[in-house]
Amino acid sequence: MPIYENRRNSENYVQLTSKQQEALASGQASFHTIAEAVLRKCVDGAGAVLRLDGWYGVDYPVISDAVKAELEKQGGCKVEQCSASCLFLPWEKIAEKKHPWITDEPAFGCVNVEETLGDYADAKAVAD
Repeated sequence: MPIYENRRNSENYVQLTSKQQEALASGQASFHTIAEAVLRKCVDGAGAVLRLDGWYGVDYPVISDAVKAELEKQGGCKVEQCSASCLFLPWEKIAEKKHPWITDEPAFGCVNVEETLGDYADAKAVAD
């Protein structure tokens, strides 16, 4: 994990095409924009899947509820919400698998080169 000490090594610039920049929305307007995109996929009874992914500190239930409310307001799609957290092993099992990679300094530890994210998934939950 890098140490971010100053602007020289802590700024992360993301290059976006002009088309991507035009598609950006923020604030309450973003929920309307997301709902419109989902509704375009819900034609003739077809379903659509919207996945939200990002930093763990984001309050995804708030975002999910806002998108659901917007979809219901605009009409057209049945909305089911679920968290992907149920697709992973129980926390105790994850802690057990991580243990060999944690050192006396838990913020750093060692790189686990033997496993991938899939190794922490609950195969039964994923299959269901």
